[in-house]
Amino acid sequence: MNLGGSDRGAFGFLADVRFPTGNEEGFPGSGEYAVRGLFIVSGRFGNFSPHLNGGYLWRSGNHSPMPSWSPAASIT
Repeated sequence: MNLGGSDRGAFGFLADVRFPTGNEEGFPGSGEYAVRGLFIVSGRFGNFSPHLNGGYLWRSGNHSPMPSWSPAASIT
């Protein structure tokens, strides 16, 4: 979802929900619920475009919640 922006950059949000699908014989899927929210920030400064994603992942079961972030940049 685009939350706004201008010629110099933009902000967005991504939501991801996973369901416990799969079966015991084929082993596809994790067998647990998972929910992730991710904020996305992108900028533009001439030919340089920095990007930063930061969010949070929650999984059911005996897992600790996990914060996450990933920086990136491109030059065009």
